[in-house]
Amino acid sequence: MTNNNIMGIDFGTHFACVGIFKNERIEICPNQQGNRTTPSVVSFVGDDKLVGDEAKAQMDRNPQNTIYDVKRLLGRKTTDELFDHEVKKLSFKVTTYEDNNEKIEFQVNYKSNVVTLTPIEIATNILEQIKHTAETFIGEPIKKAVISVPTDFTEKQRNDLKVAATNAGIKVVRMIHEHSAVALAYGYDQVKECSETTNVSKESNVMVFDLGGSGVSASMIRVRSKLFEMIGNVSDHTVSGEHFDHVLVQHFTQEFNKKYRCDMTENARSKAKLKSACEKAKRNLSNMTQAALEIDSLYDGRDFFTNITRARFEDMASGLIKGSINAVSQLLEKCNMTKEQVDKVLLVGGASRIPSVQNQLLSFFDNRQDILERSMNQEEVVAYGTTVQATILSAEQTNQSLNCNKSNISMGGHFSAQFTPTTIGIEDSTGKLIPIIPSSSIIPCKRTFTLNTSSDNQENLNMAVYQGSAPLAKDNQLVSRFIFKSSPTPIDITFEIDNNKTLLIKSEQANYSIKF
Repeated sequence: MTNNNIMGIDFGTHFACVGIFKNERIEICPNQQGNRTTPSVVSFVGDDKLVGDEAKAQMDRNPQNTIYDVKRLLGRKTTDELFDHEVKKLSFKVTTYEDNNEKIEFQVNYKSNVVTLTPIEIATNILEQIKHTAETFIGEPIKKAVISVPTDFTEKQRNDLKVAATNAGIKVVRMIHEHSAVALAYGYDQVKECSETTNVSKESNVMVFDLGGSGVSASMIRVRSKLFEMIGNVSDHTVSGEHFDHVLVQHFTQEFNKKYRCDMTENARSKAKLKSACEKAKRNLSNMTQAALEIDSLYDGRDFFTNITRARFEDMASGLIKGSINAVSQLLEKCNMTKEQVDKVLLVGGASRIPSVQNQLLSFFDNRQDILERSMNQEEVVAYGTTVQATILSAEQTNQSLNCNKSNISMGGHFSAQFTPTTIGIEDSTGKLIPIIPSSSIIPCKRTFTLNTSSDNQENLNMAVYQGSAPLAKDNQLVSRFIFKSSPTPIDITFEIDNNKTLLIKSEQANYSIKF
């Protein structure tokens, strides 16, 4: 089967990755530099706009005009709980719209002018580069894609990413959870190793453990006859790969300042150089027992040469390691399962390579040596699984089967069930959130409820829709407010979420329908 028209994209916080189906196999596309992942970075240097590897090289030299981690701010507002925390870590300037102080913009120097750009515009630049990478690899245009998103991405974040893709010339045919993509990659590899006569109908419980740049998350997926059912997930943004980097940054900042009796934190370029060196040291410590830092002219012309052992690093990061494992126990509690019921743990995210993290996971699962799946590439597996989904959709469109290792095997089309990442609800008269579609509801799903006036002689019906799980409605993300004027009361309202996780709100009595 030839399938070159739908690509699978992992739009990651730190790196993006793209794959296609070529020569009867899933291929991860290398970029112009030969790398299989592309930094999610855009830099402005004089009259030039750089994207990817070239842009990442500017993070040390040109930190004020180099934009990174845009995925964290996509679909966010300045009033969001994590906004201040995220902005403090950035080296470039974050501002707000002149006519709306809740909307985020970035300010850089470009072509001798001060230019403001939105998160959508930066995401568009990155997706354009990813599209170019895939098209160069395959040698023909590609206009469609399946894109993965985090399990806790809000509708606003999903929509902004879709807008960025559209602006990049990409039609998003489906969005799937990153953990769904991981499980699909695992399932595809299992199936392609089987012949047509092999029994692959055994039921198993697969946990996805993701310790990446933006946080730690875990999902439980039940696999039955090549069908995948997501049965629960948890996430925690207080523990992430970047937090492990920060442990090293703090350690070496104190060491440098003590050695030279200065304060290097006042210099943005020095902080960026040290951060890049610490990221590299963290990666090296996953493979070696000691890592060296060698930074020329770190601050005020002073060089910085030092080293750290893996044991010292893991001791300093012990709280983070413990916090990451807590996500596993929280997931089991949420799914009402025991650790003995878990058949396999799939590792995702660069920080999941840290030996102590893997050792703690093994210890949690009573040292079952076969519990951890280590064969998958942590940085590429999401794009791999997303490409499997893209290939399945393309095969369905052409009435073909997905060819696995010269055997035509149907993968069941896609996951038998995905779930809502957060609760969708409405505000009651006391300000509390009333859940309509709870978090982790299997989709597609539909809920109908009756909306009534909150006081006598009230002519119009008011409804505020929120996304989130906080008890007070105002502490969640507002989706929209509705006023049904002169409507017969009470009226029935239907909330419906389709396979693409598009929210439809409608009322036949009020003759009203809108999609989000």
